[in-house]
Parts: sequence; structure tokens; C-alpha cells
Amino acid sequence: MTLQSYIITDILRILNNIAKYYEVRQYCNFITDISLVCSEWYKKIIPKIKEYHLSIEYRDILNGFKSFQRKNGFRISGSLVGGPSNTDLYPYIEVLILTNNEDIIWWLNYEQYPKEKLLQTFPNLHKVIVDCYSSNVALYNLKNITHLRLNLTGIAEIPNIVQLLQITPQLKTFNLISSGGQDITKIAEVVLTKGSLRKLDFINGRLKQSTLVNGLNSNTTLKSLNVGCFLESENEIDEIPINNQSLRKITMEGYNNYYSIFSLWNRPSGLQEWKYHEEFEATPQLILDFHPNLTCIECTHETTEIDKILEMNLPKLKSLRYIDLFNMHNSNYSLVIKGLRTNQYIKTMSFNSRVEHKEACTIIDINHPTLESLSFIEITAMVFQQITESLKSNTTLKEFRINQNSDFQNSQMYIPLLCDLISSNHRLSSIHTTQHCVLRYRITNQDIELFRNVIKDNFHHLISLTVGVFQLDSIIQQYLIRMNN
Repeated sequence: MTLQSYIITDILRILNNIAKYYEVRQYCNFITDISLVCSEWYKKIIPKIKEYHLSIEYRDILNGFKSFQRKNGFRISGSLVGGPSNTDLYPYIEVLILTNNEDIIWWLNYEQYPKEKLLQTFPNLHKVIVDCYSSNVALYNLKNITHLRLNLTGIAEIPNIVQLLQITPQLKTFNLISSGGQDITKIAEVVLTKGSLRKLDFINGRLKQSTLVNGLNSNTTLKSLNVGCFLESENEIDEIPINNQSLRKITMEGYNNYYSIFSLWNRPSGLQEWKYHEEFEATPQLILDFHPNLTCIECTHETTEIDKILEMNLPKLKSLRYIDLFNMHNSNYSLVIKGLRTNQYIKTMSFNSRVEHKEACTIIDINHPTLESLSFIEITAMVFQQITESLKSNTTLKEFRINQNSDFQNSQMYIPLLCDLISSNHRLSSIHTTQHCVLRYRITNQDIELFRNVIKDNFHHLISLTVGVFQLDSIIQQYLIRMNN
């Protein structure tokens, strides 16, 4: 029986990930050996699985890299500050571009001079990330750039950025992180005219609201927008309506009057993901009238009408994320619980804010018919035994995650309780409790043996597992269970 190419690719991708756990040379040997199997493997399958991210900030790593006979499959990154000189790096970056045709991610830090040659040497670069951008770093002869990120730019660099944007006809993603409150309106005006643009991020700075709205109305290719800057509205009475229907994701974070943005649509939008990180009220009527295609809402803990939004039972709304940016509040989630009891479509809920232990158990015990993924960044005064008992009785969840807690009770029973959960609920295929949860846990040999036996008997239903105890990682890896640390 001949295996299909996609099956072979999946098998080799798994083996490739295993090889990455070992030293670089073993990875190179693995890629070399499987490249020699046949021409089809070499040309069609190997390029889909090979990639080893190598940081060459230290000279011994660079020297080792020079000695490799085959440099295919490497994505390299480094810093010119305190590392090898740029002249050492030229031939090896060039080889990667010529032999792999892969995007190169390169970090530039302006403390070391000169670096103009580095950017001029590689006209085929597709992705450039620049830290501490200065006009002294010449950004030109990069006509094939598709991804550009400029960090910590100052007001003096704005004309240079505008000039660069005007000569990048293939730009797909642009990320600008400003160092102050400078006016970035001209940059926005130019970049929003690009017919190739798919993703745009503005962090810090200030921008005229009319420029953003006009740009959105004329741009039909932009799919994702993050506005983390201050929006200046010249005349709130005479605001321009938004008629864009191609944008799929919008994130608003910063200092804005968000209602004046989301209420500006004069027809149903195409938005699928909507993130707002301030005290903006997402009213059910606003969503129903202008954003009926939403599949994901990310809101702050202050949202007071979340129960009504859930009770609308919008068939497309599958994901709800609660955000507390500073994790300073003990919020009351009674409205979420109320809305969840009548909702019939939600699949994913994430709480990036403190949740009381009792409320967390209540959410699990609802046994929502469609809820498959539930995560908490912090459960206060958590009694792990009660959490696991609730999870054992839940028949719909496939993924459960806890990142940290302020008071982990039953900590010495952590491994036995976790093992009991793994053995009892086979529908729960992804479980993640990070090291912040189990910081005080002291593992015993008995715990290790118990965990080993439970994983041996139950690995077939586990897709991913993180337990936060490093002594158990090798057991998880042995059974090819994915770990999300």
C-alpha cells in the first residue's frame, strides 16, 4: 500500500519536531538523510517540514553554523549588539535566501554602526523587523518587502517611513510602534492606499479619525487592524460613516472614544473578530444592526450587557474572551453565568482576569452543550480537588487551561488529582496547568510512577498536556503529546 503524500508529510513533521529536541547537528543529519530518499521527497515534501530557528548571537554558535555542509532548513536570527560582526553574517544569510527562498527575520539595533550595508545587500528580503529605527539606517532597494515592522520610531523618521512605504508595492503587513505622541496621520494616509495590505498595526502616537475612516472606506484588501494609538476627532457632530465590508478583525486599545468608531458603520460590516480593551459598551442592538457576522468578541470586565449579548444566541458568535489588562480586579461574573445558561452556540471562553473559585466551578458545572474550550488566567483560592471533580462530570469540554492562581489549595494532591482527571474524562483531550499554578509543589517518586502509568494507559486521547512540573516533561514527550508551555 502506498501512503498519500500528506500522510508522509505529517509523519515526517512529527519526526522533525522530535529531532529539534536534540542538538543542531542531529537535526541536520535527519534532514540530510530523508532528503536522499527520492526526488519527490526532496522537492515537494522536505520543504514543507524543515525549519530550525537558530539564534547566532554568540560566536561559537556562528562558527558551528559555518561548519555545516547543508544549511537548508534554517531560519536564523541575531542581534548586532554584542554579537558577531555583520561581515561574518553576510555570506550565510545570503546562502539561506538563495537556497531556501525563505523569509529572513532580522533584528537590527541601532547602537552599533554601520548597518546600511546589511539592508542593501539583500534586495530579496521579504520580512524586516527594525528596532530603534533611525534615518541613518538606509531602508531602500527592498522592493520585494511584504512584511515590515518598525519599533520605537521618533518624529524625525516619519518622512523616511512615508518614503519607504511609497516604494514597497507588495507590502502585506505593517507594524509601527512609535516612541511618543507624534502625529502618524501621514503614515496612515499612505499605507491605507496600498492594495496589497492585509494587516496593519499602529501602537502609540496619534492619528486623525477622519484619515482612518477614509482609508478604511477606500481600502478593500485590509483584513486586520489594530489601533493602539490616540484617535483625534476634529468634529464629532459631522463624523464620516464607515461603509467598509472587507475588514475581518479590529482591535481597539489605548485612549479612544470607541463608541464613536464602532457606531460609525452605516451598514452591516464584515467584522468577525472584535476586540476592545476599554470601558466601551457593546450593546446587543449595535451588534445586531451593524456587526452580525462576529464570531469572536474580546471585551473588558466592565462590560455590563454581556448577558444580553449571549442571550441573543447569535449562531455565528462562537468565542468570548474577558480581559483585565492589569489583572487588578476581582470581577463579578454573574452576568456571564446568566447569559451562558441560555446561550446555545458559544464554543470558546477565556478569562484573562481573576475569577473566584466558586464562579469557575459554576461555569464548568453548567455543562454547556457546545462549550469546548475554557481557560482562566487566575482562579483565586482555588481548591483543585473541586475543579477536577467538576471537570470529571463535564461531558462537553475538550480543552481546559489554568495559568496561575493566588492560593492553590490541595497542592500536595496535585498529581494524583490530575491523574484521576486524565483517567476519568477521555473527552478532555487538552489540559494545561502552568508552573505558576504548581510553584510550591514537591513531586515524589510515587507521583512520577503514577503519572507514567496513567499516561501510558491514556495517551491515545491526549492531544496536548502541560503540567508545570519539569520532571514529568520527558514522559509527556515520550508519547508525542504536544506541550504548550
